[in-house]
Formats: sequence, structure tokens, C-alpha cells
Amino acid sequence: MPLRAQLDGRSINAVLLSESEWQALKGSRLLRMPCCDAPAYRRTSRLGTRHFVHSAKNHCGAEGERAEHLAAKAEIVRVCNELGWAADSEVAEGQWRADVLAIRDRHRVAFEIQWSCQTLDVTRERQAAYGAAAVKCCWLFRKLPTEQRPHPHELHPTLPERNLPMFRLHLEDSGFNVTVDHNILSLREFVTARLAGRIRFRDQREYSVCELQVVARETGCWRCRTRYDVLYTRRVMRSNCGAEQFMRDPGENAPDMLRDDPYSALRNVRLARRHFASELKRLRLSLARRRSDTIGRSYWSFGCPRCDALYGWFFFLHLMAEPEDAPLAPFCSKKLLCSEHRPEPHWCFPQNGRFCRPPGITPPLPSPHPAPPLPSR
Repeated sequence: MPLRAQLDGRSINAVLLSESEWQALKGSRLLRMPCCDAPAYRRTSRLGTRHFVHSAKNHCGAEGERAEHLAAKAEIVRVCNELGWAADSEVAEGQWRADVLAIRDRHRVAFEIQWSCQTLDVTRERQAAYGAAAVKCCWLFRKLPTEQRPHPHELHPTLPERNLPMFRLHLEDSGFNVTVDHNILSLREFVTARLAGRIRFRDQREYSVCELQVVARETGCWRCRTRYDVLYTRRVMRSNCGAEQFMRDPGENAPDMLRDDPYSALRNVRLARRHFASELKRLRLSLARRRSDTIGRSYWSFGCPRCDALYGWFFFLHLMAEPEDAPLAPFCSKKLLCSEHRPEPHWCFPQNGRFCRPPGITPPLPSPHPAPPLPSR
């Protein structure tokens, strides 16, 4: 079910026709299918996408497409042409056939929609054909292919690769969305960003903002039921491209500190007081060295300010084991500038245009007259 057809020897695309032009094709005997030159007939899918079909008796056996596949192709063709690129669907050349091929000057960008399953090996093979023809191709999968490693029956999510741009495409009530790393874009926004070179591969993640937070919780003494507070600190590292990393228990890691401070009560309080001295006055904290009969020695711990009962390391670790998808609300917080790099391959899409940089690289000053952006791997 292609979007294209031949009309009296001229290629037309249903997406780019006006309503009057579309209606004028009704009953036309000049329409031909591009795959086999059989008579073509216009049709509208259940998702409202215009396309062309064979007649039942003249079908050449060409594989059909899901309505979702057609709708995604139509949206990409429409957006590319609106952005000034010459785009068409079902374009074949050599060893490849692109769902959508967009051309501007010497640049050729292909979009492949994969609504059905396709293995990673087949995807790499098809991508190599595009690379040999100097076509920059990206893949939009309903379900990203998995990778077998190291055992044949263990499936793992495929790590991002510089030469294989793959993104997840999903259909919502509002239309198609694309997941780019930690960002969710509409299909229109994705195509616009891809053609403008605002989605680039980076093998390291640069965290440029650190939010230091204090998480405080009230607890009751197991011995005398007195209410008091315990706390811990965490760092929330954020990158320009939307990634977040929660890091608990920052501070020293010397062996003697780990022995005397097994759940980091002393380190957490010292760090919190350094940045939030006035805010901590609102908490009822009792930090001291207390003996634990369970492990047979004393260590720094929180405890009851009335009877000095120990708040043990097991309960503290249970408090810190908050779910990653629903972190506890902080008692107080402060944003700090930082520059921390981690080996995290990803497709970088920063809202402010500042891509993740390798360590030691200073971002260039913006040009007062920037050149039109071009696609980048």
C-alpha cells in the first residue's frame, strides 16, 4: 500500500496532493502502481492516511503495510517538505529502499519505519547499504531490537551505536511520539530536529548541574516512642540533554570512615550542615557514637535524643532504598554547578543546544551569523 503512484507517467504522492487533486483521481484510468504498473486505486486507511492499492485481480504480491506504518510515513513526508526538503516515499536505489528519503542540496537523509519485528543483524545489514550510498538513515522502531550477549538465550537492550541511529516510535491518542534518550518528542519535532542536526551521538554523558538534597524522615524510637528525625544526602546529577542520576551517600570513602561510620550518618550530617546549617535547625537530630550489640562495637549513628536508643544501620539502609522511579521529596536542596563525565553512549538532544562534551573540551562561542544546520550522525 504505497503513498506513491504513477499518473500518466508522472510520479505523484498522495500526501502532497490537495483535496481537489485527490478527488480528481477518482475513477482515473491513468493511475498505475509503481511496483508493477498495474492499475492503481485511491484509498484512505482507518487512520485517515491517503494511499494507493492494487485491484484484487491485479495484485502483484507486493507486501502490504500496517495503517500505522502508512500514517508515520505520510507524516514524515509532509514535515520534510514543509521544512524545504524534497521528500518522497518508497524510494529505491541499489541495495536499499527507503520508506522516506529527504534530499536538500547534496544531503540525503532516509527514514525507516519498522512497525513489525526486525532483528538487529538485519538492521545493521540494511544500514550498511545506506552507508555505502552516502545516505544518512535513522530507524524508528515500535519495539527496539534486542541483542544477544554473552549467552544465546540472554536478551539485552541494544546499546546506542554511532553508525546505527535507532529510536522508539509509539502511537498515542495525540499522534506519533519518538523517544530520544530521556526525551519524548512528537514525530514532527523529531523529524525537524533530525534534519537540523540537533540529535547527535555522544559516547559520554556530561552532567553539568548537581542538585544537593537533604532527605529527612521522622521516626519513632523503638524503646520509648519519642519522635525524632534522621536524614541522608543525595546528589541529583542532570545533563543538558535531560538525563538524571541519583547518587546517595556522597563523601569520603576511607576505610576507617567505613568502619566507624557504616551507614554514613556522620558524613551525611557534616555535608548537610556545610550547606544547610539554618534549615537543619528545624529538625530534631541526635548524632553520636552508640554501641550496637548486634555487631559488638560502637559507631556513629542517629538515635533517640531522650533515651539514646540506637537507630541501626539496617533501618537506615532500608530508608535509603527509595524507588528510583518515585524518589522521596527532599527536605531542602541547593543547585551547584559541576562538570562530571560518565561513559554513557547516547543520542544527545539538549533543549538548550549544548551537547554533551568530552572532558577538557570547551564549548565554542556561538556565531553571530550561524550557518543553516545540516544533519549529523
